Amino acid sequence: MAHCVKKTLSLLTNSVAIPSPMLIPSVYLRDCYVVPPRNDKCCKFIPQTFIFKPCSTKMIPERRKKLIAIVIVIISIGFLALSAFIAHFPTTLLDEHFSEKIQSYQNPTLSIVMEQISWFGYFPGSIIMVVLASLAFLLFKYKREALFMLLTALAGLVSTIFKVMVNRPRPSEPLVHVFKKAAQQSFPSGHVLFYVVYFGMLTLLMIQLKEIPKFIRVIVSVISLFLIFTIPFSRIYLGAHWFTDVVGGALIGMVCLYTLSYFYERKATKVYENKA
Repeated sequence: MAHCVKKTLSLLTNSVAIPSPMLIPSVYLRDCYVVPPRNDKCCKFIPQTFIFKPCSTKMIPERRKKLIAIVIVIISIGFLALSAFIAHFPTTLLDEHFSEKIQSYQNPTLSIVMEQISWFGYFPGSIIMVVLASLAFLLFKYKREALFMLLTALAGLVSTIFKVMVNRPRPSEPLVHVFKKAAQQSFPSGHVLFYVVYFGMLTLLMIQLKEIPKFIRVIVSVISLFLIFTIPFSRIYLGAHWFTDVVGGALIGMVCLYTLSYFYERKATKVYENKA
């Protein structure tokens, strides 16, 4: 930032006369430090318009998007490999061990807590959460963010498709204690998938939208992360899923989240370039 200020003053003194530096839009000065200066170049000065044009900001988003694409491919391969394994070996000793270990801590209070943690993933709770978040962003004029929160509802469709394809039975008595029987197949965990996509996207937006008061962004992010990290234990504790179910849900959830993030970054870059 100091480099940009020095460069700005230098250009001012060595270029055509300007009535006042205030003629330079602050947005250009603010964006000077987006890309580190190279070869002593920070901004381009256009004498005819008295405007300092910022360095290209395309490099950083493009690098981030490529990284996201690579991560999506790697996680997708891991998920497909796990899906193939589960299709051939529906029940494993690892799954039984994890369920036995987690359910050994059962008590009435903890059971209530675990049920509450899972509540957001049941129908119609999940749909209500998506609609409320989308309406909230729309109400405060964040149309693009409202759209992407609405797209998180597609996690349910993704979950259903893979559940039908893998067709893994749910955990059952006497191997585990089942608190509440579920109708759909077991792999992957729809709850974990939805939580990673929905609450993950919500956390991403809280990081991006600096205009929102900091205390709101912190509270929303902390609650979202808490639910993301506790939902796998909740599903195993309640006897709704095996360990590999929640791992599969987390993997495909990250694929969906990174995909949404990729297109969100892409759209944000286009909007920025149009304004620049």
